[in-house]
Amino acid sequence: MTFYLSQLALDGKIYINCGNSTQDIHVINYPDNLGMSCDLQQHSIHLPAIDAFTIANHPNYFLGAEGGSMCDTVLSVQNIKDHDSNFRLFPNPVVSDEVTFTYNVLNESALLILNNIEGQEVARFHLPQWSSVQHLKLPKLSGGVYLARLLGNHISANVKFNVE
Repeated sequence: MTFYLSQLALDGKIYINCGNSTQDIHVINYPDNLGMSCDLQQHSIHLPAIDAFTIANHPNYFLGAEGGSMCDTVLSVQNIKDHDSNFRLFPNPVVSDEVTFTYNVLNESALLILNNIEGQEVARFHLPQWSSVQHLKLPKLSGGVYLARLLGNHISANVKFNVE
């Protein structure tokens, strides 16, 4: 089995097809993790038809208006104002080592930093540009209160969570 085209999707995962006709594609669930922890799943998505030498196009609808473009006039696209990051974590309280962070789509790469109640950094994750969801495997954390910080050049948000 060979890998051919790959593409980072808005869910933060990388989808990969093969260089020959197939009805299955592969996924890397945690592309920021090294080695086996990236969780490469071969043949994990079954397609309704045979596919060869292509991969689904995931257009980025969050780019906003391009000033001066003819499309701005035709579609009456207005500049979108920045708003609340909607930074969330679930489940909260955390009862296992897997959590999901959601936030408004990032127009830049960012960091997700976890701190314990004493302010010590306990984990750091790089978030890809244009992502809005991250399913993460946390390091072994003792019970208590933690703070997750979403940091970028143009974004800063916090969410408090409990580990049981």
